[in-house]
Amino acid sequence: MLAVSIFLTACQSTNQRLDAAGGAIGKAAAGVTIDPWPAYCQIITPHAQAAVGDEVISILKRERGQLDAANKRTVDCTEYYEAYRKGLAG
Repeated sequence: MLAVSIFLTACQSTNQRLDAAGGAIGKAAAGVTIDPWPAYCQIITPHAQAAVGDEVISILKRERGQLDAANKRTVDCTEYYEAYRKGLAG
């Protein structure tokens, strides 16, 4: 009976240590704050300006340029976030 009592006491002690360690890890993780999203990533790319009388092809070229700029920003911001996330993960 003494062996069972010692075993149960040891288990309680181990469980308490695990709970304390888990709490410490949780507190440390909760203390991590993420920086604000960069201003560059918050820019909304407007449509290309079109004036009455502009040729359709020139409007399309300008619009594609705007789309290319927006897509580049998306790729840049995704790469930034992935690097940031990996840095936080350790």
